[in-house]
Amino acid sequence: MENTVGDIGATETVKFKTVELKVSVHCKCEGCHIKVTKVIQSVKGVNKTEVDLEQNKVVVKCTEDFDTNILIQKLQKKKKPAEILHESITTAPELNDMKDAKKKTASSSGNKLNLIGKKLKALTFVSKGGSSSSSSS
Repeated sequence: MENTVGDIGATETVKFKTVELKVSVHCKCEGCHIKVTKVIQSVKGVNKTEVDLEQNKVVVKCTEDFDTNILIQKLQKKKKPAEILHESITTAPELNDMKDAKKKTASSSGNKLNLIGKKLKALTFVSKGGSSSSSSS
C-alpha cells in the first residue's frame, strides 16, 4: 500500500540528503553571501540552505536523489569553487518527530493565548459592568 500525504499515522519512506560543502569565497561580504545562496537555491531539489562564509562552509538540505555534482558545477561557473565535505541521508520519520515537537509547542502556546484572551474578555465585561452601574447612580 502506498502512503499519501493524507494518510493519518502513515510513516513516509521519503529520505532527505544533507550535504556539507566547502566553498572558496575570498570576500566575506553580504553580496557574496547572497550570490552563493541564490546559486544553490536555483538548483532543483534544494530545500534549505545555510551559508557560513566566515568558515567557507555551506550546508544544503535537499532531496535524496539530488546530484551534488550539478551544484558544484554551478558554483564553479560563478567563480565559487566547492568541494564536498560530508553527505548524509535523513529519513522522514525523524523529520516528522521534529514537526510533532513543534506542533506540541505551538498548541501549548495557543492554549495559553486562548486563556489570556478569555481573561481579557472577563476583565472587559467586569469593567463595562462597573462603569454602567456607576453612571446609573
